Amino acid sequence: MPMNLAKWIRHFGMTNRLDRPEPEWDLPLALDEKKRTALAATLAQYQLGDGGGPCRLIARDAERLRAADEEVRKVIDLWFAEEAEHSRLLAGAVRRLGGTFVEDSFAFRLFNRSRRTFGAQFEMKVLLIVEIVSTAYYRLIRKHCGDLPVRQMCRLILRDEAGHIAFHRERLSACHPEGVSWHWTTAFFLLGAACAGFLWMSHGRWLRPLGVSACDLFSLCRQGLAHFHRRLPSSSKRKSRQHLPGKKKESRSIIFREGRVPFPMPSIFTHILENELPASFVHRDEVVAAFLDIQPLTPGHTLVVPVREVASLSDLPPEILTHVTALGQEIGSAIRAADPSVTGINWLLCDGRDAGQEVPHIHLHVIPRRKGDGLRFAGKCATAGRADLDDWAARIATGLGR
Repeated sequence: MPMNLAKWIRHFGMTNRLDRPEPEWDLPLALDEKKRTALAATLAQYQLGDGGGPCRLIARDAERLRAADEEVRKVIDLWFAEEAEHSRLLAGAVRRLGGTFVEDSFAFRLFNRSRRTFGAQFEMKVLLIVEIVSTAYYRLIRKHCGDLPVRQMCRLILRDEAGHIAFHRERLSACHPEGVSWHWTTAFFLLGAACAGFLWMSHGRWLRPLGVSACDLFSLCRQGLAHFHRRLPSSSKRKSRQHLPGKKKESRSIIFREGRVPFPMPSIFTHILENELPASFVHRDEVVAAFLDIQPLTPGHTLVVPVREVASLSDLPPEILTHVTALGQEIGSAIRAADPSVTGINWLLCDGRDAGQEVPHIHLHVIPRRKGDGLRFAGKCATAGRADLDDWAARIATGLGR
């Protein structure tokens, strides 16, 4: 599968800029002094590194990479523009908490020196690892901060980080279609462990008062690194792949290049469940999730999706199917309670392309029907606004008692 830079330019430059409400910074602050001080200190330190420094590639050969292709330059600039936005959001949180901004630190200088010294490809690997470790950090801050505007800030940043990680995954899959090497993998995990350890050494004294332990941070970082690596092409296929006669092996010196990915790509629903794409959730647990269809056939149209990615109903374990149908039944009742004009429900499960299945991840449609709605199961539907989807998600979740 080729690296689609135009897709990422649209994502960073347009799609991901939609539906981004500013955190409610002016809400009353209700944290005790110890927690407020610790939270302000850790966020101020993070603000320096997460976009507060040079928001660009700074490796010695960075300009050669940026000059290689106009789309490459544009996607890099848009990616770093999001990092600058993180710095702005973190600055808002530091001001809200009455913290003191940090202008320099040993960790910051060391981080930038490593980025400059070893070249653009190494810098990109380091920045990817920082994205994964930062995801663990922001998840823990969101969980333990006890302040709504800071949680709102974390939600925005985590949404961006998920997009950055997905971008790096596609980039590496295109650069290494036969699989990353064992030494790339070893360096990836060693750098990841070092980054997580350095983060705890720098921030542990502030994270502990918030209720975060070293085990919490290292566990989330380890999960994030392992999950990312599992999604890369497998190097076990390398020996079995041969280049066609007369075909010259392509150079991999450029970090963005066309390539093929020899493994099934995750479905769009998996990207949603992993918070790599936005959605209006009604319910989610370790087995099944439900969220509003972005192109609803009728208002309230909800998708019930197993967390496990299974393309066909015949491959779905019966116990998971039971969860899917039970949740679908509950959602149908909640929709009727939320909107008295709903007089019927269509339950639709398409199994196979010829049966109308468009996403290779089995799912149940729960479609509210109203008298005279004129619904026809054909053609494309308009994309709904996020505000409308969030409103329906809230109404259905209320009906579910969640």
